[in-house]
Amino acid sequence: KLKAKSGRLVTPAFPLRNRLDNIDLRFNQDSIQLTDLHYEAGQSDFVVNGTISNLRRALTARRDNTLGVSFTLRSDTINVNEIVRALFAGGSMVENADSAMVWSDDDRADLELEQQADTSAAGPLLVPRNIDARLRMRAKNILYSDLVLHSFKGDLLVMDGAVNLRRLQASTDIGSIKLDGLYSGATVDSLQFGLGMEVSNFRLDRLTSIIPAIDSLLPVMQSFAGTVNADVAVTTDI
Repeated sequence: KLKAKSGRLVTPAFPLRNRLDNIDLRFNQDSIQLTDLHYEAGQSDFVVNGTISNLRRALTARRDNTLGVSFTLRSDTINVNEIVRALFAGGSMVENADSAMVWSDDDRADLELEQQADTSAAGPLLVPRNIDARLRMRAKNILYSDLVLHSFKGDLLVMDGAVNLRRLQASTDIGSIKLDGLYSGATVDSLQFGLGMEVSNFRLDRLTSIIPAIDSLLPVMQSFAGTVNADVAVTTDI
């Protein structure tokens, strides 16, 4: 068992200010249980409960080495723009990070990583094949593009090098959104993303905030006003 008032995580793979509070871990040789862990990543905050399992085989074995993760996450605010930018910048920063900076014992390491992330080109976001994760998420507020979403809930599943966004839904002052998505990121040459989205009573002039490509594919949309109920499907190679 491990308890601590606070801690931090510094890693070029996720170059944000990562702070941990109310650390309460119970563990054995094969699993770790987290209870009401308070985690801040940049402008986002989470309360995490759940279990990480099959640790021993994930670290030492070549077969049956899938790391199991089962979490529930509650949040007041999640800044999706900041998290996505950090994830893709981290892909290119890992190879060039100074190990002395990563293991530094002061706040300058966080600041330097954030500054590097602002200037780093986005690298490929690869998803390990040996992770089986199930994250159930709830948040009061979501910052995405230039929108503020409320009453967000949904599941994030990771399996075999893919991330499945399942039954995500949220409301805004300009309409409501339901979304399912799949990101395949096992190898650099097979990156793909697809989504299916339903919008209800959504303002037409703000639809490009969710899918910017609509503006170039259907420029006539700029001439319309009002609200719309629509289903949108998108697939793309990255």
